[in-house]
Amino acid sequence: MKKLLVLAVACFVASPAFAADLKWYGETGARYSQGKFDDSLAAKDANGLDVSMQTTKAHAIRARLGVTGGHDHVDYGFGVKTTTAGVVNTSYVNYNQNQDLGIGIDLAYFHYSNDFGFGDLGVTVGRGNNVFAYDENGQFLFDNDVSWDGFGWKWKMGNIGFNAAQYILGGNSGLSTSAANGSSRIVKTAASDNGGTPASGVSQENHTNFETMLGFQPTFSFRFTDDIESMFAVGYYVWNGTTAPANATGNYSNALHGNQTQVAAGKVGSNTILDDTQFMPMANARIWQLLVDTSLPMGFNASFEYLRNKKNYYDEYNNSLNQATSKSIEAKRTAWSATLGYGKIAKAHDWKVSYSYGNRGLASSYNYYANDLFAADQKGHTITGSYALTDSLSLGAKYMTLKEISNLDRNGNAPGTTAGLVGGFTGTTNAASVGRSHKWKYWELTAGVAF
Repeated sequence: MKKLLVLAVACFVASPAFAADLKWYGETGARYSQGKFDDSLAAKDANGLDVSMQTTKAHAIRARLGVTGGHDHVDYGFGVKTTTAGVVNTSYVNYNQNQDLGIGIDLAYFHYSNDFGFGDLGVTVGRGNNVFAYDENGQFLFDNDVSWDGFGWKWKMGNIGFNAAQYILGGNSGLSTSAANGSSRIVKTAASDNGGTPASGVSQENHTNFETMLGFQPTFSFRFTDDIESMFAVGYYVWNGTTAPANATGNYSNALHGNQTQVAAGKVGSNTILDDTQFMPMANARIWQLLVDTSLPMGFNASFEYLRNKKNYYDEYNNSLNQATSKSIEAKRTAWSATLGYGKIAKAHDWKVSYSYGNRGLASSYNYYANDLFAADQKGHTITGSYALTDSLSLGAKYMTLKEISNLDRNGNAPGTTAGLVGGFTGTTNAASVGRSHKWKYWELTAGVAF
């Protein structure tokens, strides 16, 4: 990685014309966070101690370093960041003392733009920032920390704009039992592409191919008064080749209970009480988006985003021997978030605060590319604040209180549908047959320097 960074910088400075406008960017920060998770089981272990309330504490850090530049109509950039292998929406990374963190490519792109007489048109090729407008507070559709590989187009003429992209997510084998992103290189033959028996829950027509996300988004800006201006956007996003076996972990499966499933098992006497670890597979999403972003008088701002995916059905036993008790339930496929904020950070002693409420359905969007804290199948409140001690040093805080939406268990049952010992359980070993409502409280403190 060090050799790659040196080579990239050397290429930039080799050309005096392109090196003239080089700009370095970077940041480093530390975060302390604490979460309190209640699975609503009220379960106790053999000694009568509560195992239903789980507390997590974590220290994490992040760092980014890169360079951008441009000449005539061409811009380019290259950068690296701390990351977790196999996770694209990495922000802060947990660490252990004296152990190295993973380093990944943050940006590696070139951008060409020009005025062709009908507005400004630009195209970004390589790994770059998202070209689409989205709610950067809720991040229900896209996470701020995801870099995208492929092609992005932006066109603007006056108050009207249009964004489009073809992003490559990775290679995928239609017969694979894993939903993880594949390589940017795929290999297939006529026999391997059509032969064999697909894994349970995987459709046969999904052959070896590249997973892609295609999107388009017209935008319109309108100034109502000198102090009030709104940007309206309508987007449609087509995810192709993104499949997952039923009830399997992976990039294209969302976990029930808002992805906050208990790690430990409860125990009542000789009866083991396990929390559900079920997943909602979402193949080839088709997501509509409505976004409104408004600047208001006296430094206030407001935003609203609404998402709607195609129909998806939760059927845990699609990948189980117990087909006779299978239940197909239409999963909630919509999400919305609304935010009211005040202030912005531009120089020393600036501050900003925001409050948002969100409701994110289980099948509304992919967790893998969206908010990793406010996951699908959750609803609740988020409060954030930040203050700039200097032009480059800022302090931040965040508080979240979330609650599960669906309350489904592995059979598709809601809480209280079966009588039992604790929390509605039947008292049998591994008795995870009744849904329950998970609750989560989270707060974090951050400090970081950026230039």
